[in-house]
Amino acid sequence: MPGMLVDKRKWDKISGYLDVVVFLILIAGICLIGYDLYLYGWWTGSIAMGNTEQAAYDRQGWALGALFTSIVIAALSLFWIFYRYFKTRGEKRTL
Repeated sequence: MPGMLVDKRKWDKISGYLDVVVFLILIAGICLIGYDLYLYGWWTGSIAMGNTEQAAYDRQGWALGALFTSIVIAALSLFWIFYRYFKTRGEKRTL
């Protein structure tokens, strides 16, 4: 297409590398979800065992916030992967 800054072949190569990076971010997000679930359970168990210090409640809240952040990271990565998949699939149909 005239007026494009990056040609289609070069953009496909760049987006292929981007897909690999997003896939690695997805794997890291899934690992973080598991770790944050572990931390949340640890501090919940600590509170259930009678540790009623404010620090335990703060750390439990921090672990829950980190869990939500990890879920958002994984969800955004999945969104990008599925968006690219269906976009590429649609482009192949039109050719």
